[in-house]
Amino acid sequence: MSTTPPRPRAGRTPNRPALRRSAAARAAGNPEARQRTRPFLRRSEERFRQLAENIGAVFWLTDLRDGRVVYLSPAYERLWGLDRQALLADYRAWADVVHPEDRARVAAAFQRDAQAGRFDEEYRIVTPTGAVHWLRDRGFPTLVGAGPAHRIAGIAEDITDRRRREERIAGLQALTAALAGAVTAEQVGAVIVERGGALLGAEIAVLARLSGDGREFVTLRMTGYPPEVAADLRRIPVARPLVMSEAVRRGEPVFVETGAERAARYPSRATAGAAAAAPLLVDGRLIGALGLGFAGDRTFTDEDRDAARTIAALGAQALERARLYDVAREASAAAEGAEARYRGLFDGAADAILVADGAGRYIDANPAALALLGYPRDALLGRSVADVLVAADGADLVVDPPTLDGPAGEAAAESPAARAGVQVVRRGDGSLVEVEARAAVLDAPGGTVHWTALRDVAERRQTEDALRRQAVLLDHAGDAIFAWDWDGTVTFWNQGAETLYGFPREAAVGRLSHDLLQTRHPDGRERFLATLARDGTWEGELEQVRRDGTPIVVETRHVLVREGDRAYVIEANRDVTARRALAQLQEDFLASASHDLRNPLGVIKTQAQLLRRRLRGGGPVDPARFAEGVGRVETQADKIAELIDELVDVARLRAGQPVDIEREPFDLVALTRQVVDEYRRTSTRHPIRIEAPVAALIGVWDRRRMDRVLANLLTNAIKYSPDGGEIDVRITVDDGPNGGWANLAVQDHGVGIPAADLPHVFERFRRGANVGGISGAGIGLAGARRIVEQQGGTITVESTERHGSTFTVRLPRDLDLA
Repeated sequence: MSTTPPRPRAGRTPNRPALRRSAAARAAGNPEARQRTRPFLRRSEERFRQLAENIGAVFWLTDLRDGRVVYLSPAYERLWGLDRQALLADYRAWADVVHPEDRARVAAAFQRDAQAGRFDEEYRIVTPTGAVHWLRDRGFPTLVGAGPAHRIAGIAEDITDRRRREERIAGLQALTAALAGAVTAEQVGAVIVERGGALLGAEIAVLARLSGDGREFVTLRMTGYPPEVAADLRRIPVARPLVMSEAVRRGEPVFVETGAERAARYPSRATAGAAAAAPLLVDGRLIGALGLGFAGDRTFTDEDRDAARTIAALGAQALERARLYDVAREASAAAEGAEARYRGLFDGAADAILVADGAGRYIDANPAALALLGYPRDALLGRSVADVLVAADGADLVVDPPTLDGPAGEAAAESPAARAGVQVVRRGDGSLVEVEARAAVLDAPGGTVHWTALRDVAERRQTEDALRRQAVLLDHAGDAIFAWDWDGTVTFWNQGAETLYGFPREAAVGRLSHDLLQTRHPDGRERFLATLARDGTWEGELEQVRRDGTPIVVETRHVLVREGDRAYVIEANRDVTARRALAQLQEDFLASASHDLRNPLGVIKTQAQLLRRRLRGGGPVDPARFAEGVGRVETQADKIAELIDELVDVARLRAGQPVDIEREPFDLVALTRQVVDEYRRTSTRHPIRIEAPVAALIGVWDRRRMDRVLANLLTNAIKYSPDGGEIDVRITVDDGPNGGWANLAVQDHGVGIPAADLPHVFERFRRGANVGGISGAGIGLAGARRIVEQQGGTITVESTERHGSTFTVRLPRDLDLA
């Protein structure tokens, strides 16, 4: 009997599973056929076992008739953590490992779906170690012949990572949605700590923002600490050794996976397990940190690290939104307060003030205006400007009513400078009064408004007469002396004021002094006026601006003079700009010098104490270690000597005297490599490269001072590249007499120098306007230039702000002096 299956007819595709079942059925009833198929079956079974036993998933085979597991691949022991022989002996052991919350569902699904020929479920198992894994378990019927299936072949895959990713994504989406409703910093802290900490499985979570000076963390929310510990963590110094502090200093997340490593890195904290922290950054600006603590050790996966960064970024953005919300709320409150203050000042002003709209009709007037014009408020508001203002004999109107909305009004709106002059006003009873008027056209939210202030001329002329009698004496005073009314209008301006500020008398009188000079008071103008009104005098320093835009500092004395109902102020000022700037620069220089001297002195003191203890110990003295300690003292003493020499040079430069140049032949390339090697040890974030086309470059220069010049250039390159970056040092030589010229260039990629500061960068005590937050005395480059120039060389700089600087020293080799 042939076991060869019949050929399919042309044009039809054979049903291969049916053919295999047919062949198997015939072989089952034919011993000869069985004999022939055994090798094939053995090879097939061998290939199946090789496949099943080498894949990561678990392959299983169950007999539906009695529930036995007839085959189980070795991956079961790795994934389940159990001996597969136990399951082969008792199939019921499979259900014991299924998570209790999933056990009933999975058992029912297997009973239901297996009979239907398909099984596909996702569930959890709990291994003997307590680890929880998610599985996708699929089963398919195996058919032999044409009868019903009595076995199910299945494959179980570990989908834990996928489910965790899905859960984490869902958690991040929920956290984002919760942050959308958080409008205060405290609400943001609650969402990040409670939801974000749980998302990463942390037992401890802290969200803190930096204080205004950046020295402390101000905790917004924390969880996981007992109350007595939490109370101590409301404000945390950034200098304290914590994982959050390190994240802030580095500007990037920090992950510590073991308690031992955590204890070693942060010894001030009693720690038990892993920790992580991420900085809170908004447009590159550091505003705080997120800290996480774990009960035990933990390996942080890439997904864990990305999630921590994402949660920190979401927290930073939410805190920034909360800050902007607070700013908007404060701005609204400030606007309401400003309106109240405006009404108080407007209604309380001694001068008559009128406000008209673009159509030339009055919309507001203060009590002084109603009294001067003799109108009730309701009768004046809505009245035309032309009904009130009348030109004086032969004079133009200060405010021309017919042209308020025409070209004159438009031109005035473009420049809100006040116009002043003598004006005649018509009172409500028809009488005319001569007044001094000041007017301006201003842009307001509701449109253009026209502001006019009126003052009785008779009172002003009395004041002018009184001041004029004193003018001759005051004009001869060396200080700037001027007078202004309580509202700030200048009424007197002496020659000293003209000299100091650059404004002639006619340009100053009638202007508001604080606007003219852009005066900045230490505690604000309102507090200054309150103090002056209370005490009658005020002395101190003010910041003002000359006519050419130069800012100055003046030493001032204000005296309040009261004459009846009128009050005015006499202000006497002396320019102390240079004196104050010199004092500040000298203070900065002394602070920097004392700091530089203190470091080596501290090392010398430490070494001396160490050597003394060794000598007092009474035991044998190790000559090598003793010599090493003495050598360190000598090294630090040399550094002090170099600093003192540098201070002596600075003193000579300040006195306009040259420094003593001590020339000797030496190799500039070797010196450069030596100095660069020293600086490479000071910063890991600033790789320093040397480009030198020649192995040696001999010249006759002052070796010690060239060492100082190069050290100053490298110090500046590192200091003014706060974000790190490469520093390039290039040495080249130009041909010429006596060996030609040596060129030494130092290039960084740091903050650069503003264009306005480039011409002054080599001047004493001058620094770039963009480096106020970086310490320095402003003397290093000035000293470097004098040292280079005294050796016949030049030092130049090329720089673009925010793109770095290149300083180039060019020296004649002067080999004939060797």
